[in-house]
Amino acid sequence: EEQRGVRHHLIGFADPRKDFTTQEYRIEAQGVLEDLRKRNVLPILCGGSDYYAKALLSRHFDLSQVTTAPGTAPGDGGGGGEDEDDDALESNEAPPSRPDADGADLEDKYKQLQEVDPISAAWLHPNNTRRIRRYLDIYETTGVPASELFKRQRVASKTKGSTLLYHCCVFFLDADDSVLAPHLRARVGAMIERGMEEELTDLYARCHPDTERGIFQAIGVKEFRHVFSPGQAEEAGREDRGSGEMIEEGVEEMKKNTIRLAKRQRRRVQRWVSDQAIGCSTVDMTGVIRSKLEASSGNEDAGRSRQAIWKEEVMDRVLPRVESFLTKRSAATEGETAPAEAGEETNWRTYQCSVCNGRVFRGPLEWESHRNSRAHRKRMSKLRKQNKPAACTLVEAFLPDINRSVFSLSTKSSNKQQQG
Repeated sequence: EEQRGVRHHLIGFADPRKDFTTQEYRIEAQGVLEDLRKRNVLPILCGGSDYYAKALLSRHFDLSQVTTAPGTAPGDGGGGGEDEDDDALESNEAPPSRPDADGADLEDKYKQLQEVDPISAAWLHPNNTRRIRRYLDIYETTGVPASELFKRQRVASKTKGSTLLYHCCVFFLDADDSVLAPHLRARVGAMIERGMEEELTDLYARCHPDTERGIFQAIGVKEFRHVFSPGQAEEAGREDRGSGEMIEEGVEEMKKNTIRLAKRQRRRVQRWVSDQAIGCSTVDMTGVIRSKLEASSGNEDAGRSRQAIWKEEVMDRVLPRVESFLTKRSAATEGETAPAEAGEETNWRTYQCSVCNGRVFRGPLEWESHRNSRAHRKRMSKLRKQNKPAACTLVEAFLPDINRSVFSLSTKSSNKQQQG
Protein backbone atom coordinates (compact mmCIF):
# COMPACT_ATOMS: atom_id res chain seq x y z
CA GLU A 1 0.00 0.00 0.00
CA GLU A 2 2.76 2.46 0.95
CA GLN A 3 4.70 1.65 -2.24
CA ARG A 4 1.75 2.20 -4.55
CA GLY A 5 2.56 4.60 -7.37
CA VAL A 6 6.26 4.92 -6.45
CA ARG A 7 8.96 2.61 -7.82
CA HIS A 8 11.01 1.11 -4.99
CA HIS A 9 14.39 -0.63 -5.24
CA LEU A 10 16.39 -3.14 -3.19
CA ILE A 11 13.46 -4.49 -1.18
CA GLY A 12 13.11 -8.20 -0.45
CA PHE A 13 15.99 -9.34 -2.66
CA ALA A 14 18.61 -10.51 -0.11
CA ASP A 15 18.83 -14.00 1.39
CA PRO A 16 17.31 -13.62 4.89
CA ARG A 17 19.61 -16.34 6.25
CA LYS A 18 22.84 -14.55 5.37
CA ASP A 19 24.42 -11.34 6.66
CA PHE A 20 24.02 -8.51 4.19
CA THR A 21 26.90 -6.14 4.83
CA THR A 22 26.91 -2.41 4.29
CA GLN A 23 29.54 -2.87 1.58
CA GLU A 24 27.29 -5.30 -0.30
CA TYR A 25 24.48 -2.79 -0.02
CA ARG A 26 26.72 -0.03 -1.32
CA ILE A 27 27.61 -2.07 -4.40
CA GLU A 28 23.98 -2.96 -5.14
CA ALA A 29 22.73 0.58 -4.50
CA GLN A 30 25.40 2.19 -6.67
CA GLY A 31 24.24 0.00 -9.54
CA VAL A 32 20.69 1.30 -9.06
CA LEU A 33 21.89 4.90 -8.86
CA GLU A 34 23.87 4.55 -12.07
CA ASP A 35 20.81 3.18 -13.86
CA LEU A 36 18.67 6.07 -12.56
CA ARG A 37 21.32 8.59 -13.59
CA LYS A 38 21.31 7.29 -17.15
CA ARG A 39 17.53 7.72 -17.23
CA ASN A 40 17.77 11.18 -15.65
CA VAL A 41 15.74 10.09 -12.61
CA LEU A 42 16.40 11.71 -9.22
CA PRO A 43 16.61 9.04 -6.48
CA ILE A 44 15.28 9.42 -2.94
CA LEU A 45 17.07 7.49 -0.20
CA CYS A 46 14.88 7.02 2.86
CA GLY A 47 14.13 4.84 5.83
CA GLY A 48 16.02 1.83 7.08
CA SER A 49 19.17 1.81 9.18
CA ASP A 50 21.39 4.87 9.20
CA TYR A 51 24.32 2.49 8.66
CA TYR A 52 23.21 1.85 5.10
CA ALA A 53 22.65 5.52 4.28
CA LYS A 54 26.16 6.31 5.48
CA ALA A 55 27.56 3.32 3.59
CA LEU A 56 26.14 4.65 0.34
CA LEU A 57 26.82 8.36 0.81
CA SER A 58 30.12 8.49 2.70
CA ARG A 59 33.31 8.85 0.71
CA HIS A 60 35.33 6.84 3.23
CA PHE A 61 33.27 3.66 3.02
CA ASP A 62 34.75 1.93 -0.04
CA LEU A 63 35.80 -1.55 1.00
CA SER A 64 37.65 -2.05 -2.28
CA GLN A 65 40.31 0.22 -0.84
CA VAL A 66 40.78 -2.16 2.09
CA THR A 67 42.02 -4.94 -0.17
CA THR A 68 45.28 -3.14 -0.87
CA ALA A 69 48.61 -4.73 -0.14
CA PRO A 70 50.13 -4.21 3.32
CA GLY A 71 51.69 -0.79 3.73
CA THR A 72 49.86 0.89 0.83
CA ALA A 73 47.49 3.73 1.61
CA PRO A 74 43.85 3.40 0.63
CA GLY A 75 42.74 5.72 -2.12
CA ASP A 76 39.23 7.04 -1.75
CA GLY A 77 39.16 5.91 1.82
CA GLY A 78 36.46 4.07 3.61
CA GLY A 79 37.24 0.63 4.77
CA GLY A 80 33.56 -0.08 5.11
CA GLY A 81 34.26 0.18 8.75
CA GLU A 82 34.53 3.42 10.60
CA ASP A 83 30.90 4.32 10.17
CA GLU A 84 29.88 0.79 10.98
CA ASP A 85 31.31 1.34 14.45
CA ASP A 86 29.20 4.32 15.40
CA ASP A 87 27.00 2.18 17.57
CA ALA A 88 29.97 0.61 19.28
CA LEU A 89 31.57 3.98 19.92
CA GLU A 90 28.35 5.47 21.25
CA SER A 91 27.04 2.65 23.38
CA ASN A 92 28.37 -0.22 25.46
CA GLU A 93 25.29 -2.29 24.76
CA ALA A 94 26.35 -5.53 23.13
CA PRO A 95 24.65 -8.60 21.71
CA PRO A 96 24.70 -11.82 23.73
CA SER A 97 28.02 -13.61 23.57
CA ARG A 98 28.02 -16.65 21.29
CA PRO A 99 30.70 -18.74 19.58
CA ASP A 100 32.18 -17.33 16.40
CA ALA A 101 31.22 -18.89 13.07
CA ASP A 102 34.38 -21.02 12.95
CA GLY A 103 33.87 -22.34 16.49
CA ALA A 104 36.59 -20.25 18.08
CA ASP A 105 35.80 -18.76 21.44
CA LEU A 106 34.82 -15.08 21.31
CA GLU A 107 37.20 -14.23 24.13
CA ASP A 108 40.13 -15.56 22.12
CA LYS A 109 39.04 -13.49 19.11
CA TYR A 110 38.92 -10.35 21.25
CA LYS A 111 42.37 -11.04 22.69
CA GLN A 112 43.66 -11.53 19.16
CA LEU A 113 42.21 -8.15 18.17
CA GLN A 114 43.85 -6.54 21.20
CA GLU A 115 47.18 -7.84 19.98
CA VAL A 116 46.94 -6.74 16.34
CA ASP A 117 44.74 -3.63 16.73
CA PRO A 118 44.56 -2.39 20.33
CA ILE A 119 42.95 0.92 19.32
CA SER A 120 40.00 -0.81 17.66
CA ALA A 121 39.76 -3.23 20.58
CA ALA A 122 39.43 -0.24 22.88
CA TRP A 123 36.43 0.97 20.85
CA LEU A 124 34.57 -2.31 20.87
CA HIS A 125 32.67 -4.17 23.52
CA PRO A 126 34.20 -7.64 24.06
CA ASN A 127 30.85 -9.21 23.11
CA ASN A 128 30.52 -7.32 19.83
CA THR A 129 31.01 -10.47 17.78
CA ARG A 130 30.34 -9.06 14.34
CA ARG A 131 32.77 -6.17 14.49
CA ILE A 132 35.51 -8.13 16.21
CA ARG A 133 35.35 -10.63 13.38
CA ARG A 134 35.13 -7.79 10.86
CA TYR A 135 38.26 -6.02 12.14
CA LEU A 136 40.25 -9.24 12.24
CA ASP A 137 39.23 -9.90 8.63
CA ILE A 138 40.45 -6.43 7.63
CA TYR A 139 43.80 -7.01 9.32
CA GLU A 140 44.22 -10.48 7.80
CA THR A 141 43.36 -9.12 4.33
CA THR A 142 45.51 -5.99 4.37
CA GLY A 143 48.16 -6.53 7.03
CA VAL A 144 47.17 -3.09 8.39
CA PRO A 145 45.07 -2.51 11.54
CA ALA A 146 41.58 -1.25 10.78
CA SER A 147 42.12 1.78 13.02
CA GLU A 148 45.10 2.86 10.90
CA LEU A 149 43.12 2.42 7.67
CA PHE A 150 40.26 4.51 9.03
CA LYS A 151 42.69 7.24 10.03
CA ARG A 152 44.17 7.36 6.53
CA GLN A 153 40.72 7.39 5.00
CA ARG A 154 39.57 10.34 7.12
CA VAL A 155 42.60 12.31 5.95
CA ALA A 156 41.98 11.29 2.32
CA SER A 157 38.33 12.35 2.42
CA LYS A 158 39.20 15.74 3.91
CA THR A 159 41.76 16.47 1.22
CA LYS A 160 39.07 15.90 -1.40
CA GLY A 161 37.00 18.72 0.11
CA SER A 162 33.90 16.65 0.87
CA THR A 163 33.07 13.52 2.84
CA LEU A 164 30.12 12.70 0.58
CA LEU A 165 30.29 10.91 -2.74
CA TYR A 166 27.17 12.60 -4.09
CA HIS A 167 25.64 16.05 -4.11
CA CYS A 168 22.82 15.47 -1.64
CA CYS A 169 19.94 17.21 0.04
CA VAL A 170 19.74 15.61 3.50
CA PHE A 171 16.92 15.80 6.04
CA PHE A 172 16.96 14.30 9.51
CA LEU A 173 13.50 13.72 11.00
CA ASP A 174 13.48 13.98 14.79
CA ALA A 175 10.94 14.30 17.60
CA ASP A 176 10.79 14.75 21.35
CA ASP A 177 11.03 11.56 23.39
CA SER A 178 7.66 12.41 24.94
CA VAL A 179 5.94 11.57 21.65
CA LEU A 180 8.57 9.42 19.96
CA ALA A 181 8.32 6.50 22.39
CA PRO A 182 4.48 6.29 22.29
CA HIS A 183 4.61 6.60 18.50
CA LEU A 184 7.09 3.73 18.15
CA ARG A 185 5.07 1.53 20.50
CA ALA A 186 1.93 2.26 18.48
CA ARG A 187 3.76 1.50 15.23
CA VAL A 188 4.79 -1.93 16.50
CA GLY A 189 1.19 -2.58 17.51
CA ALA A 190 0.03 -1.62 14.03
CA MET A 191 2.54 -4.04 12.47
CA ILE A 192 1.09 -6.88 14.52
CA GLU A 193 -2.45 -5.95 13.47
CA ARG A 194 -1.43 -5.92 9.79
CA GLY A 195 -0.18 -9.50 9.80
CA MET A 196 3.35 -9.50 11.22
CA GLU A 197 2.73 -12.76 13.11
CA GLU A 198 1.79 -14.56 9.88
CA GLU A 199 4.87 -13.17 8.13
CA LEU A 200 7.13 -14.39 10.92
CA THR A 201 5.51 -17.82 10.88
CA ASP A 202 6.20 -18.10 7.16
CA LEU A 203 9.76 -16.74 7.48
CA TYR A 204 10.82 -19.22 10.16
CA ALA A 205 9.09 -22.08 8.34
CA ARG A 206 10.93 -21.33 5.08
CA CYS A 207 14.38 -20.63 6.48
CA HIS A 208 14.75 -22.92 9.52
CA PRO A 209 17.44 -20.68 11.09
CA ASP A 210 19.99 -22.30 13.36
CA THR A 211 22.09 -19.18 13.97
CA GLU A 212 21.42 -15.50 14.62
CA ARG A 213 22.56 -14.36 11.19
CA GLY A 214 20.98 -12.26 8.49
CA ILE A 215 17.52 -10.98 9.26
CA PHE A 216 17.26 -13.23 12.30
CA GLN A 217 19.41 -10.82 14.31
CA ALA A 218 17.21 -7.85 13.40
CA ILE A 219 14.69 -6.13 15.65
CA GLY A 220 11.24 -7.45 14.85
CA VAL A 221 12.51 -10.97 14.19
CA LYS A 222 14.95 -11.97 16.91
CA GLU A 223 12.42 -11.27 19.69
CA PHE A 224 10.22 -14.11 18.40
CA ARG A 225 12.86 -16.77 17.91
CA HIS A 226 11.67 -18.69 20.98
CA VAL A 227 8.13 -18.74 19.53
CA PHE A 228 8.69 -19.90 15.97
CA SER A 229 12.02 -21.76 16.03
CA PRO A 230 11.94 -25.38 17.31
CA GLY A 231 13.78 -25.94 20.56
CA GLN A 232 14.21 -22.25 21.36
CA ALA A 233 11.37 -22.12 23.88
CA GLU A 234 12.96 -24.99 25.83
CA GLU A 235 16.39 -23.34 25.76
CA ALA A 236 14.86 -20.08 26.98
CA GLY A 237 13.00 -21.87 29.78
CA ARG A 238 9.62 -20.98 28.28
CA GLU A 239 8.41 -24.40 27.17
CA ASP A 240 5.52 -24.20 29.64
CA ARG A 241 4.23 -20.93 28.16
CA GLY A 242 1.48 -20.70 25.58
CA SER A 243 2.38 -19.30 22.15
CA GLY A 244 0.05 -16.34 22.69
CA GLU A 245 1.79 -15.37 25.91
CA MET A 246 5.23 -15.73 24.32
CA ILE A 247 4.16 -13.58 21.36
CA GLU A 248 3.00 -10.87 23.76
CA GLU A 249 6.39 -11.01 25.49
CA GLY A 250 8.13 -10.76 22.12
CA VAL A 251 6.02 -7.76 21.11
CA GLU A 252 6.86 -5.95 24.33
CA GLU A 253 10.57 -6.72 23.91
CA MET A 254 10.39 -5.50 20.31
CA LYS A 255 8.87 -2.21 21.45
CA LYS A 256 11.63 -1.65 24.00
CA ASN A 257 14.36 -2.54 21.51
CA THR A 258 12.88 -0.22 18.89
CA ILE A 259 12.84 2.73 21.29
CA ARG A 260 16.44 2.08 22.35
CA LEU A 261 17.53 1.79 18.72
CA ALA A 262 15.83 5.08 17.81
CA LYS A 263 17.77 6.90 20.53
CA ARG A 264 21.07 5.36 19.41
CA GLN A 265 20.35 6.21 15.80
CA ARG A 266 19.68 9.82 16.77
CA ARG A 267 23.10 10.07 18.45
CA ARG A 268 24.82 8.40 15.52
CA VAL A 269 23.21 10.65 12.93
CA GLN A 270 23.94 13.78 14.94
CA ARG A 271 27.60 12.82 15.23
CA TRP A 272 27.76 11.86 11.56
CA VAL A 273 26.44 15.18 10.24
CA SER A 274 28.62 17.09 12.72
CA ASP A 275 31.94 15.24 12.46
CA GLN A 276 31.81 14.93 8.67
CA ALA A 277 30.47 18.43 7.99
CA ILE A 278 27.32 17.28 6.22
CA GLY A 279 24.76 19.97 5.40
CA CYS A 280 21.67 18.51 7.03
CA SER A 281 18.37 20.13 7.97
CA THR A 282 16.65 18.75 11.04
CA VAL A 283 12.88 18.56 10.73
CA ASP A 284 10.99 18.52 14.03
CA MET A 285 8.14 16.03 13.69
CA THR A 286 6.93 16.40 17.29
CA GLY A 287 3.75 18.30 16.42
CA VAL A 288 2.83 15.95 13.57
CA ILE A 289 3.32 12.83 15.69
CA ARG A 290 1.45 14.30 18.64
CA SER A 291 -1.54 15.15 16.46
CA LYS A 292 -1.46 11.62 15.02
CA LEU A 293 -1.46 10.09 18.51
CA GLU A 294 -4.32 12.31 19.61
CA ALA A 295 -6.32 11.48 16.48
CA SER A 296 -5.85 7.76 17.07
CA SER A 297 -7.29 8.22 20.57
CA GLY A 298 -10.51 9.62 19.10
CA ASN A 299 -9.78 13.36 19.13
CA GLU A 300 -11.43 14.53 15.88
CA ASP A 301 -10.11 18.09 16.23
CA ALA A 302 -6.54 16.73 16.35
CA GLY A 303 -7.18 14.81 13.16
CA ARG A 304 -8.42 17.89 11.35
CA SER A 305 -5.48 20.01 12.52
CA ARG A 306 -2.95 17.38 11.52
CA GLN A 307 -2.86 18.52 7.89
CA ALA A 308 -2.31 22.12 8.95
CA ILE A 309 0.53 21.10 11.27
CA TRP A 310 2.07 18.98 8.50
CA LYS A 311 2.03 21.94 6.12
CA GLU A 312 3.31 24.50 8.59
CA GLU A 313 5.97 22.51 10.43
CA VAL A 314 7.15 20.18 7.67
CA MET A 315 6.28 21.10 4.10
CA ASP A 316 6.73 24.86 4.44
CA ARG A 317 10.21 24.24 5.76
CA VAL A 318 11.30 21.36 3.56
CA LEU A 319 10.08 22.54 0.16
CA PRO A 320 12.25 25.69 -0.06
CA ARG A 321 15.32 23.59 0.69
CA VAL A 322 14.36 21.01 -1.93
CA GLU A 323 13.66 23.69 -4.51
CA SER A 324 17.00 25.30 -3.76
CA PHE A 325 18.72 21.94 -4.16
CA LEU A 326 16.96 21.16 -7.42
CA THR A 327 17.77 24.52 -8.93
CA LYS A 328 21.40 24.31 -7.76
CA ARG A 329 21.08 27.45 -5.67
CA SER A 330 22.78 27.83 -2.33
CA ALA A 331 21.17 25.57 0.24
CA ALA A 332 19.13 27.24 2.93
CA THR A 333 21.29 27.85 5.99
CA GLU A 334 18.61 27.57 8.65
CA GLY A 335 19.08 24.40 10.65
CA GLU A 336 22.23 23.29 8.85
CA THR A 337 25.18 21.85 10.65
CA ALA A 338 28.32 23.93 10.86
CA PRO A 339 31.41 22.34 9.25
CA ALA A 340 33.80 20.58 11.55
CA GLU A 341 37.28 21.98 11.92
CA ALA A 342 39.77 20.47 9.50
CA GLY A 343 42.01 17.88 11.07
CA GLU A 344 39.77 17.46 14.10
CA GLU A 345 40.18 13.96 15.47
CA THR A 346 38.77 12.12 18.45
CA ASN A 347 41.37 10.53 20.69
CA TRP A 348 39.57 7.30 21.51
CA ARG A 349 40.96 5.19 24.30
CA THR A 350 39.76 3.23 27.30
CA TYR A 351 39.95 4.55 30.85
CA GLN A 352 40.36 2.45 33.97
CA CYS A 353 39.51 3.61 37.48
CA SER A 354 41.53 1.66 40.02
CA VAL A 355 39.71 3.44 42.82
CA CYS A 356 36.39 1.90 41.71
CA ASN A 357 37.44 -1.74 41.54
CA GLY A 358 39.26 -1.35 38.22
CA ARG A 359 36.17 -0.53 36.17
CA VAL A 360 36.90 0.19 32.50
CA PHE A 361 35.20 2.94 30.48
CA ARG A 362 35.23 3.36 26.70
CA GLY A 363 35.89 6.86 25.46
CA PRO A 364 36.22 10.25 27.19
CA LEU A 365 32.47 10.78 27.55
CA GLU A 366 32.02 7.61 29.60
CA TRP A 367 35.05 8.45 31.68
CA GLU A 368 33.93 11.99 32.47
CA SER A 369 30.46 10.72 33.31
CA HIS A 370 31.99 8.24 35.75
CA ARG A 371 34.24 10.85 37.38
CA ASN A 372 31.23 13.03 38.03
CA SER A 373 29.04 10.17 39.20
CA ARG A 374 27.78 9.98 42.76
CA ALA A 375 29.40 6.57 43.35
CA HIS A 376 32.88 7.75 42.31
CA ARG A 377 32.68 10.99 44.28
CA LYS A 378 31.46 9.09 47.35
CA ARG A 379 34.37 6.66 47.05
CA MET A 380 36.89 9.50 46.73
CA SER A 381 35.39 11.28 49.74
CA LYS A 382 35.73 8.14 51.83
CA LEU A 383 39.37 7.66 50.77
CA ARG A 384 40.21 11.29 51.58
CA LYS A 385 38.86 10.85 55.10
CA GLN A 386 40.82 7.62 55.56
CA ASN A 387 44.09 9.20 54.39
CA LYS A 388 43.98 12.52 56.22
CA PRO A 389 46.00 14.67 56.47
CA ALA A 390 47.54 13.59 53.14
CA ALA A 391 45.87 14.94 50.04
CA CYS A 392 44.33 12.29 47.80
CA THR A 393 44.43 12.72 44.06
CA LEU A 394 44.03 10.61 40.95
CA VAL A 395 47.20 10.12 38.92
CA GLU A 396 47.16 8.97 35.32
CA ALA A 397 49.38 6.33 33.75
CA PHE A 398 49.00 5.77 30.01
CA LEU A 399 49.51 2.24 28.64
CA PRO A 400 50.22 2.69 24.91
CA ASP A 401 50.19 -1.03 24.12
CA ILE A 402 46.47 -1.25 24.91
CA ASN A 403 45.66 2.45 24.41
CA ARG A 404 44.42 2.86 27.99
CA SER A 405 44.68 5.53 30.67
CA VAL A 406 44.77 4.04 34.17
CA PHE A 407 43.85 6.34 37.07
CA SER A 408 45.07 5.35 40.51
CA LEU A 409 44.92 6.92 43.95
CA SER A 410 47.96 8.85 45.13
CA THR A 411 48.60 10.53 48.45
CA LYS A 412 51.66 12.30 47.15
CA SER A 413 51.94 15.39 45.01
CA SER A 414 52.46 14.77 41.30
CA ASN A 415 53.09 16.93 38.26
CA LYS A 416 50.56 14.89 36.31
CA GLN A 417 47.38 14.52 38.30
CA GLN A 418 43.69 15.20 38.10
CA GLN A 419 41.34 16.01 40.90
CA GLY A 420 38.85 13.21 41.56
